[in-house]
Amino acid sequence: PTIPFWFGGKAGVKTFIVSLFILLTVYRLVTRHLIDLAQAAGNYDLGNPGTPLALDRPPLAEPDELDRLVEAIQGMRTSLETAFKELQSANSDMEAEIAHRQRTEVKLQELVGQLTTSNTELQRFAFVASHDMQEPLRGIVLYAQKLDRAYRGRLDADADEYLDYVVSNAKQM
Repeated sequence: PTIPFWFGGKAGVKTFIVSLFILLTVYRLVTRHLIDLAQAAGNYDLGNPGTPLALDRPPLAEPDELDRLVEAIQGMRTSLETAFKELQSANSDMEAEIAHRQRTEVKLQELVGQLTTSNTELQRFAFVASHDMQEPLRGIVLYAQKLDRAYRGRLDADADEYLDYVVSNAKQM
């Protein structure tokens, strides 16, 4: 049997077998681990990190590039998980602070309502009190002025001074 020319004869068969052996060796030693690492990185869930990465091979005396790559990826996973936990804690603290501020804001709104009501009632009271006091004060001023006109100079100097005080203060009120 002759081997077709496109297969390269005996040398081509040897080259093919050696290439196939190299390809299988590279796959067994490197490629399959890279595929596993890529899948682990692609399927990584920060909420459920799962087990730490590990290569499916016996441990070597000294770590090689794949071991260092696994270490680096594991370090990144650990850093991400730590940052995620810190972020969750900060988020929880912020949610508590927001809830506290909302409760405080509700209380402040209630106080503002109460103060508005009190202020309105105080204004009404002041208006009524002012209105109710105006009439008696006018009477006091009127009668004090009558006394002053009728008795100025007939009483002693102190009485005239006192009448001036009464009229002046009543007008001021």
